[in-house]
Amino acid sequence: MPFRRFVMFRRFVALPSCLVVCVALQSCTLAPKRVAIMDFENATGDHRLDGLSTAIPESLITVMNRDPRRVYILERQDINRYLAEIDRAPLRPGERLSNSRFQQLGKRLGADYLVVGSVSRFGKMYVVQCRLFSVARGELVPSASMAQQCNQEEEVVIIVQNLGREMVKQVSARSVQ
Repeated sequence: MPFRRFVMFRRFVALPSCLVVCVALQSCTLAPKRVAIMDFENATGDHRLDGLSTAIPESLITVMNRDPRRVYILERQDINRYLAEIDRAPLRPGERLSNSRFQQLGKRLGADYLVVGSVSRFGKMYVVQCRLFSVARGELVPSASMAQQCNQEEEVVIIVQNLGREMVKQVSARSVQ
């Protein structure tokens, strides 16, 4: 008789409770990560390429927005508005923020991660670097930094698309920490 009660308890109480916990955990992990993409630094030394500082993030937004179930991209106007509030002026192309300012910005925007990066040129070769900044930890995520290179300015768009797809994988594979 006691064994039968245990079986009944397990069927009607324990199993449904486990299902509720599993569903709750699954919904937590499936929530899209909130990402803010910052302007990239123009590290080429050529001011004619300052437009890449904003063109690269715009291309990343286009690529990363393709799967809103995994990644939610925050609006750039919100980023610039907040930067204007705290600094009274938006960042100049190539200007960097400290880790504590990145963290402050991310918290204010409600972001889980920030994507930061730079574009460099060595002779005729362009290198685009992307780094993932964890707002909760206040630091760059070491295993989520990547770079790609190309030989022509026109190919930068192609490598940015590759980097964007890889960033979506990196962000969605992580728990928010």
